[in-house]
Amino acid sequence: MPLFWRRSANGSRKPIRNGSVRATRGSRKRNFGHVPRVPSVGSGTSTPHSLPENPRRLQEKFNQFFQGGKPNYEMLVTGKFGTRNAAKVATNEQQSVIIKLLSDHRNFDNEQVVMFYNIIAEQMSWTQITVETIRRYRRKYALLTSAGRLGDTEFRNRLAMQVKRRRPKFPLYMWSLDGWVCELLFQEYADGATTYHNRLVVEVVLDPCVIIRSATPSDGRRTPH
Repeated sequence: MPLFWRRSANGSRKPIRNGSVRATRGSRKRNFGHVPRVPSVGSGTSTPHSLPENPRRLQEKFNQFFQGGKPNYEMLVTGKFGTRNAAKVATNEQQSVIIKLLSDHRNFDNEQVVMFYNIIAEQMSWTQITVETIRRYRRKYALLTSAGRLGDTEFRNRLAMQVKRRRPKFPLYMWSLDGWVCELLFQEYADGATTYHNRLVVEVVLDPCVIIRSATPSDGRRTPH
């Protein structure tokens, strides 16, 4: 199948067969010296392109495309595609403006955020953005902007970290200790004398695995055991 086509006066396409394709050291070779100049980008033609006009550079592109004996479509994509060079929001200042608008307490929708951002971008000579850009930033920074949009109370109740614990399923995994000096006075006999101002130190050891229940006696008081 021919690589290039020539458009005739009546609008039909005819293949260009000036060059011949042959295998040379495992790669394809085509003579581009007699290929007529193809209109480039911005020339007003129906098939604009960005191929080099120099035959030698065109031959290098051709060899790169068929490197390894099969078409390499990856080489047709510029290396800047998908990088920060192609990003409309590339600096920290631009991101800060978007995050500030998204966290505003007036709860701007995506269209309003785009409108306000583009007003600032026009003054700062930044690239204009679309609603899709704001939609991505709203999802990405939802946790960061929710406190300003929802308020502190809603943020704590819905999104802030909440401690959720459960007791261990097996004994001796966890112990809870507590102790205090008992307020009651006790008598103590020591060295042949009895004193009445002594207090006991109470130490309580609890295992959360054990469920401590309480009994209800006939007088209505709940007595733990």
